Amino acid sequence: MSEDHYADIQDIRDELHAEGWDPTGLTDEYLERRIGRRAHPIVENELADENPEWKLPILEALLAGHYILASGNDDVRQINRKSDADGSTANYQGDLGEQGLRGTTLGQQAIEEDDSGILADRAATVDDPEDEDPFWFVSRSA
Repeated sequence: MSEDHYADIQDIRDELHAEGWDPTGLTDEYLERRIGRRAHPIVENELADENPEWKLPILEALLAGHYILASGNDDVRQINRKSDADGSTANYQGDLGEQGLRGTTLGQQAIEEDDSGILADRAATVDDPEDEDPFWFVSRSA
């Protein structure tokens, strides 16, 4: 555990590897940014009070891994693309064509691990692509 967050770089690498992804091409700096800028603020500000302390590194590593799988990084990502009859397209992560946390395997695991239910509630209300909340929606073009 770092002074600034709950999970270590190796925790993220382990989660990615356990899901069959090879994280060796990802630099420590890249992983550190995913923890510090994305995962840690969510865990610290939204999940820490409602989850046992031992779960916080797990949640942080899963969320950081989710953001990596949801990224445009060609080394490690899960993406599905949806095209509508009107010509609009939406890119989602994961094998299920889902958006937000439900769109990656690690995001789905974070939802399951979160005792507070906050992640599940947020994931269940992702239905407004115009909201532009980067935590839940990935990208959309018209």
